[in-house]
Amino acid sequence: MSGPVEAADQRGTPPSSGTHASAAHLRVSALPESVMPTAVVPASVLPVQQRRPTATPLPAHRRNFRFLAGEGIASNLSYQLTAAGVVLPFICIALGGSPLLAALILPFNTMAGIVGTALAPPLLARRRSNTAALAGLVGLTGLITVGNALGSELVPDAMAFGFLLTGAALGIVGGVTSVCFVDVAAGSLHPSYQSRLPILKSTIAAVLVLIVTASDYIFSARPDGPASHIGLLWVGSAALFVAAICCLFITPISPATLTRVTVLRSLELGMMMLRRMQWFRRYLVVQVLFLSVTLGTSFYSAHGASVNGSQHGSLHIIVACTSIGLVVFSAVWSRVRRFAELRYMYLAAGVLSTLAGMLCVVVNVVPNSTATPWIFGVVLALSAMAALAVSSSKQFWLMRSLTVNRLAVIGFSQLVTAVATTLAALGLGVLSHLQGVIWPVYCVVGIDLLAMAAIRWVPALALDGRPR
Repeated sequence: MSGPVEAADQRGTPPSSGTHASAAHLRVSALPESVMPTAVVPASVLPVQQRRPTATPLPAHRRNFRFLAGEGIASNLSYQLTAAGVVLPFICIALGGSPLLAALILPFNTMAGIVGTALAPPLLARRRSNTAALAGLVGLTGLITVGNALGSELVPDAMAFGFLLTGAALGIVGGVTSVCFVDVAAGSLHPSYQSRLPILKSTIAAVLVLIVTASDYIFSARPDGPASHIGLLWVGSAALFVAAICCLFITPISPATLTRVTVLRSLELGMMMLRRMQWFRRYLVVQVLFLSVTLGTSFYSAHGASVNGSQHGSLHIIVACTSIGLVVFSAVWSRVRRFAELRYMYLAAGVLSTLAGMLCVVVNVVPNSTATPWIFGVVLALSAMAALAVSSSKQFWLMRSLTVNRLAVIGFSQLVTAVATTLAALGLGVLSHLQGVIWPVYCVVGIDLLAMAAIRWVPALALDGRPR
């Protein structure tokens, strides 16, 4: 028996059309064995009303792309201005908080994100379209950020503990939001737009971050005081409300949701899909190996802070170089996406991350006179480009490969990568504490090289959405 999902399982790639299967033709009698509705997969959780996208984008596809791009740009801008791993700990210490409490904000946020990711499928499976849910989640994130800004202004002494609570809240909401966004994008965009969206939103957001941070530094009455840092939280919350408004104008074209599913059931479905789908197993292995790319940025930054942390303007140089790197990567991407394949994105990410790590190693072994903020700016720029390539590629891979049980697959994959990220960050953090900040860099470079060996498992998907 053959079918579109079975073909994907045998080759490790999605069907050549890269589109969703039509629910009208997805009869139980025609399903391949890999997705037969047995006791594990009842008919009530099969996708409903999925339609095959047309060969050319429809006006609704173009309209959805504009509003999803607006949502993504505003959300990315807010994330970079209010990040739980960088901005909140920095403000916590600037307000007089304990460094220990500041260091706990990111672990609280990450662990809460695991909870949010696990809760996402049952919460989102109750409706046929999640555009309104995405708007509500983004708006809720904006309200939490407003709370951070207000608390920092009114009760700064209490915000050390306040950031722990709001960091956890942002993690839970962010976990649900990440699953919801991929589901909405997969059901609202034509394949030709799916590879363009992640790069476009990240690049424009990077340019806006440059403008906002430069303006705040130049025109702020106290550019070095806590007031200017809190101002970034207000800008970030305003951007989130703009993103929430954009979500309300997205029109679902091929909705596919699960019904009456619990957290345990969604995990069970994810495990079933992992056993039955070869492409899904390969996807998770590749994502776990390429976690070194996304984790590298934190440890490169820690290494830079240990060398130049007390030097005035060093952080501004690093942020500026990172944003410039993202813009340069986008310019290159726009020229190669018409003929490049998905696997080359992962190859580029591995090479860029390895170069960043090797540069850190060189700085560590040569005299300190070479360890300038500009060198670490280049390191962070290379690492940010690699992380953007990985995040964009994994979203594109998922959106092109999903055929059935979309929410279960997205939620399970996010959960696996979140758990792996937490464990890897904990292990490298302990290593950094025991052996020094350069040892995690050695490990990241080694894992980068191992990850590039797994590129052969990445399918040869065309980045422009056309079959090859």
